[in-house]
Amino acid sequence: MDAENQDAERPFADEKQLARLKKDVRQWNSWREYHPDTPIQLAGVNLEIANLGDADLREADLRVASLRGAYLEGANLEGATLEDANFEEANLRRANLGGADLRSVNLGGADLREANLGRTNLEESNLKGADWTCPEKVPDTYIIYAAI
Repeated sequence: MDAENQDAERPFADEKQLARLKKDVRQWNSWREYHPDTPIQLAGVNLEIANLGDADLREADLRVASLRGAYLEGANLEGATLEDANFEEANLRRANLGGADLRSVNLGGADLREANLGRTNLEESNLKGADWTCPEKVPDTYIIYAAI
């Protein structure tokens, strides 16, 4: 594959969006409200230990992002693309992950209590040590080959 095609396949992040999200979640959510059709491009970003509680990350592209130890309690990640992301030890309590692509995601040790995991794809994901004690919230979830 030539270099041009490799760059086309490589995930990228919108640096302005990343700066806005890191600055203030309430302002981010307000911005999202006024720009609902703007694609959220945060693939490959480092948001380790970030405070993103209640953040509106619906349909965001967070492929290969690192959110290790991040606080995402109550965050809305519905329909997000999270493939190959790292959420190790993250707090995702009460987060909405409905319909998210969680293939090959590291959720080891994550707090998923009361999280909505309905219609997600957890294929080949790591859930070892994760606390997801609310099994009624996982209808239509694809969990084949996941490490639990």
